[in-house]
Amino acid sequence: MRDIGIGGEGDTWVILRWKPPVDGGVPGVYKIQRKQEGSPWEDIGISTDTEELCSNQPRGVELYYRVFAVNKAGTGQPSATVTVVL
Repeated sequence: MRDIGIGGEGDTWVILRWKPPVDGGVPGVYKIQRKQEGSPWEDIGISTDTEELCSNQPRGVELYYRVFAVNKAGTGQPSATVTVVL
């Protein structure tokens, strides 16, 4: 995954955008995860595109997001993280 960033945000939602990986084959889907400081990563969604609207996110909490590309060969390395406080 490359260049993960925030495409927009609101009271309880955030749009994540990223670029597909340059190697490892064509992704079938992207797995999206988030976490709070000191907590484990949790799966929050699957996308077939390089953009995802994550709704119903908690407010006033610092959240970290990352994305993985997934294809027939398996799950790739995680993207860098982005931090959001809604």
